[in-house]
Amino acid sequence: MIATRMVFHYAKNHHWAFDHGWFGIDSDYRILIKQGWLDEDAPSDLRFIQEYHNQEILLPHDEEFFPDLNALAWHRTEWEIAS
Repeated sequence: MIATRMVFHYAKNHHWAFDHGWFGIDSDYRILIKQGWLDEDAPSDLRFIQEYHNQEILLPHDEEFFPDLNALAWHRTEWEIAS
């Protein structure tokens, strides 16, 4: 059995969006929004999901606890999220 480090702390909506391939994380730990499939009308006081594209995620201080890059790559491939 192989264990991977894929622990993210985010709101349930973001968790759902990640699990359903709305976005991924690249090998530099930047957010990748799946392009060309989401046409969004967000309320004026909220940010569009596309505005998060290419932003760095917050990482733990200890690199030992960073998300596993192989698991992130698998997720991008599985959901066809280009990096």
